[in-house]
Amino acid sequence: MGNNDVHYLPISAKLGDNVVDSSTNMPWYTGPTFIGLLEKIPVGGDHNFSDPRFPVQYVIRPITDQFHDYRGYAGRVASGVFKVGQKVVALPGGQQSTIEAIDFGTESLSEAFPPQSVTIRLADEIDISRGSMIVDEKNQPRQGQEIELMVCWLNEKPLNIR
Repeated sequence: MGNNDVHYLPISAKLGDNVVDSSTNMPWYTGPTFIGLLEKIPVGGDHNFSDPRFPVQYVIRPITDQFHDYRGYAGRVASGVFKVGQKVVALPGGQQSTIEAIDFGTESLSEAFPPQSVTIRLADEIDISRGSMIVDEKNQPRQGQEIELMVCWLNEKPLNIR
C-alpha cells in the first residue's frame, strides 16, 4: 500500500522554525509552513468505504416510558459502510451482535457511511462504552502495541534511544 501524497518540511518545534511562520534560519526552504500545509491538504476524497470502523462517542440510554428499552451508540462513522442486519463486533471486548437500526436524528437509515454522525442500535444488549469501536465481524482491525517508524535525526548530538 503506497502513499503518493508525501510532503517534506524542515521544521524545528523547539525554535518554531516553519511551524507557524516561515523560518529565517532556513532561507533555502521556500515551501509552506507546517500549519499552512495542514490547512490546505485536501481530505474530502479520502474516505475509506472498505473498512467499517465506528468509534463510540456516547451511549444513549434515556430513562423514559416512551424509550424504555432504547440503547444506542452515538458517534461518527470513521470509515466503511454500516447496514441494518450487518454482523458486527465491539472492540476491545469482542462481543458480537447485529445492527438492528441506524438512527439519524428522528430518521431511520438503512445504511451509514463517512462522515455521517449517527446512532447505531444493536440486536443484543452488550457492554459497550465510550471509546469502544464497532467494526464489521469479517473485517476487524489488527490490534497490537508495536509501531514502525523512521526517524531522520538532524542534530550534531547523537540520538538517545532508551
